This record gives sequence, structure tokens and C-alpha cells, in this order.
Amino acid sequence: MNVVTMMRVCSTKLLFVASLLGASAAAGPGLAADHWRESVTRGLHVYDVGTKTEGLHLVCDPDNVFQSSAPNGSLVAFMPKEIRPTMVALLNRRGETVKLPQTYGQPTDKTGWGYQASVKPEDWKKLVGMFQKGGKIAVVTAHDSFTLDLAAFSELRCN
Repeated sequence: MNVVTMMRVCSTKLLFVASLLGASAAAGPGLAADHWRESVTRGLHVYDVGTKTEGLHLVCDPDNVFQSSAPNGSLVAFMPKEIRPTMVALLNRRGETVKLPQTYGQPTDKTGWGYQASVKPEDWKKLVGMFQKGGKIAVVTAHDSFTLDLAAFSELRCN
């Protein structure tokens, strides 16, 4: 699938998921908000929400522990069905959208990484802001999607 076709499919999927986000809000109160689980690994702040089949894994380096000139943040989206998506988009009910190209380390990797260094700084800042504000977030690829209802996480530092 070429990039233009993939972006058209992704845009169609985004519109569909956006309509789902609105419909679920109109249906009334849902389940309790999903909370991020925090840990520290090798000095990096690691946050997980959801599951290994529908969830997010965020790695942040707010203290620049490796003293790198490039940002060290990354995001993994665990999709329910699609293996090896080339792009993951996240959107919320406020109309904010962030697209992260996916990178794979090994040919056998089924889940890609979206790196902070591979997007514009303002897009990464928007992504972190979405997580800080919380609310319903749709995670979308060309052939798959899921939603999370995130609790606000205002203290998240991931710049």
C-alpha cells in the first residue's frame, strides 16, 4: 500500500473513530477512567495503560539521563488485530490528532515504536498534552483501532 492510499484509509478510519467517540459520550457514563501505571527503568520513566492487546507503552526521559542531543521519548501502541502498522494516529474529542510513523527493530517484531525524534516537537508536545488532559483517546491504524478513557495525568513529564 503506498503512502497516499494509507493516509486516505487512515483518514477514513479517523473519521469513523471520531464518530464513535462522540456516540459513546452521548450514550452516558462509561467505565472508570484508565490510569497510567508508572515505573522507572535504567533512569527512564515508563508508563503503561490498557493491556498488551489494546494499550499504550510510553517511555520518557525528562531528566535526559543519557545526555543525548536527540529526544529519547517513544510510544508503543498495542493493537488488537493489526500486526506491524506503518503509522499510528491518536485523536481525542477536542479534535487534536497526532500521527506517529512506526519503526521495527527486528523482522519478527509485531509491534512498532513511534519515536519522539521522528515527529515535530510540537506534535510530541501535543501528544503529551493529550495524555495530561485525559479523556477518551482513539488509537487508530489503517486497519485497526481501539479507544481508552484516560484519567487526567497532569504531572506527566515527557518533553
